[in-house]
Amino acid sequence: AVFERLLPAWNRARLDWDRQAREASGARALQEVEAAAKALREGADAVDPALGAAVERLTTEARGLHVAGRRWYQLVADLNEAVRTLGLPYYLDPTVYVFKHGDGLRRHFRMRTYRVERVGRFRAGGDDFAALHVRRLDRRGPDGRRLLGFSRDLQRFAIVQVDELEDFEGSLFTGAAHDPPRCDEPDRYEAQGGLERCGELLAKVVDEAETGLGEGLALLTERHELQHQIDGPHLAMSGAVLDRLAGRSEGLQNRVNRELSAYVAQMTAPQVAPRLGLIHLVRFVLNGDPRHHLYHVAVIAFEALVDRRLTDSDGVADLDAVVAAFVELSTLGDGALRVRAAEAWSDLYGGGLPNVEILEVSRPPDGA
Repeated sequence: AVFERLLPAWNRARLDWDRQAREASGARALQEVEAAAKALREGADAVDPALGAAVERLTTEARGLHVAGRRWYQLVADLNEAVRTLGLPYYLDPTVYVFKHGDGLRRHFRMRTYRVERVGRFRAGGDDFAALHVRRLDRRGPDGRRLLGFSRDLQRFAIVQVDELEDFEGSLFTGAAHDPPRCDEPDRYEAQGGLERCGELLAKVVDEAETGLGEGLALLTERHELQHQIDGPHLAMSGAVLDRLAGRSEGLQNRVNRELSAYVAQMTAPQVAPRLGLIHLVRFVLNGDPRHHLYHVAVIAFEALVDRRLTDSDGVADLDAVVAAFVELSTLGDGALRVRAAEAWSDLYGGGLPNVEILEVSRPPDGA
């Protein structure tokens, strides 16, 4: 009840209060926050006094709407530490939600509440890492994040979002069942043919998957997020990124560079069809916005995988050339495609792609 009901209820009450704080109804909203906080503290204390103390600090200091960002993250980190110490299967992710208020924007610090369904422990390059497969317990709005997974440089673990993967799997099944099959709803006429060629592969992958795509998508996402952990914040800049994005902002270059590493590396994951990675990537080009960082990621990735240029002199992707590269790669066996991806990563970043060793996979017990 603490994590599945009381904590999300307090979170929502704080957001409602923040929205109404300068309105006539703000006092009533504050009363609801205090009531939710009291119920949360009592519930946490009943589980364990240490958990109750962490919740007490959180709810007390969060009475101020303008709690400092660093302090908010530390309060949530302290609560997570109490959760881990007690062996409870939950993870609380601190975040900031930006919403309109009057003529301006307001920042609201909040958290997402997750139940941990699986924990993987790994070793790569002599370092240990972890991945948490989680299911969100609070409602998935209004923060708008629809990520299959995420990773932060300050945390030695990656997050795989099971419910988002289920939604993505459903959309792929819908595309595979379409007549003709397609990987996505085309946003422009020029993309239709390519998305249908992609759909042919998608339908084949779906037919071959005896137990659905969920586990494969989870392993693919896990390897992607682990690569972010392995790379850290100081990943060497790929020459291919600098060539394509010469003169563009350093922020865009860094973002493309880091995502490129992860999207290519994920296709080396064992026990999952790497063609799923191709399906994921090609959609970013065929239906993508040339201004978006994932468009650049996909173009560079396909050029590295087939070792040839797929763009015109202005850097715009030749969709026919991209589709031809996609089809060429899709004919490779799983093992050959994994090798090709590892070679492409090495060409992009130099050196060998670190091997990821699975140390342990466990499922936590039921919690509070």
